Amino acid sequence: MPKQQSIILLSGRMGDQVFYHKKDKRGRKKYYVRRAPEVVRQSTATKKTATDFGTASKASRLIRQALNAYTCQYKDETLHYRLNALLGKIIRLDTDRPAGQKRLLPEHMSLLTGFRFNSETRVPKMDRMTVKENTKLIAVSVNFEKGTTLVRVSEAITAEQPGNNELTLLLAETEGKALDIIDVLQPAPVQQQTRARPKLQVQPKSISTPTLLHLYAYPYPGTKHHSTARSARKRSPFLTLSAPLTLSGAL
Repeated sequence: MPKQQSIILLSGRMGDQVFYHKKDKRGRKKYYVRRAPEVVRQSTATKKTATDFGTASKASRLIRQALNAYTCQYKDETLHYRLNALLGKIIRLDTDRPAGQKRLLPEHMSLLTGFRFNSETRVPKMDRMTVKENTKLIAVSVNFEKGTTLVRVSEAITAEQPGNNELTLLLAETEGKALDIIDVLQPAPVQQQTRARPKLQVQPKSISTPTLLHLYAYPYPGTKHHSTARSARKRSPFLTLSAPLTLSGAL
């Protein structure tokens, strides 16, 4: 690629010429120029891949903005590219969704452990349980779906279980020179609330002596009076008369 050799070095676009600069391994800026294409033709697969890379870039910007108060002290111009490349690698691990719809899954975010925001220095090897002197712990809770962050700074942070859809990055900062990710806490699993159905209590049936029904307790229709009279005659120990008793003259 052609280099800029003029006294005034440019950066930006002028017509169909694009002027830009890069840093070499020694940190020196090298200025280049290239011609911009008139028409950019992208296939369907290229557009889907670009969409996934855009998702990773938004997540990278969200993390960098949350830590801007610390990263502004470092003059590391490779942070943007390094974090984008790492999150792009993580988003490609999502094999359950097609290209263009991939997401940053919490189970793959552990690859961020050990990432250095300042490539020139690093913090001493430690974890959240063994914090050394002159070291601050920074906890960044990130919700990529809502685009929100929460930063907590302390000498010792108790690692609590993050909330739903919140990923927590634990970082260690040493004297304003180094800032590394030492651990990644995954969000709490979503507990599905199920309504408990009341148990049916079956009452045992009471055991009782069956009632003995009289033969004429339930007579057939049309024979009610006759059957009742017959049963009365059978049950009565006295004689029943159809006519009233009269005293005769002989008495």
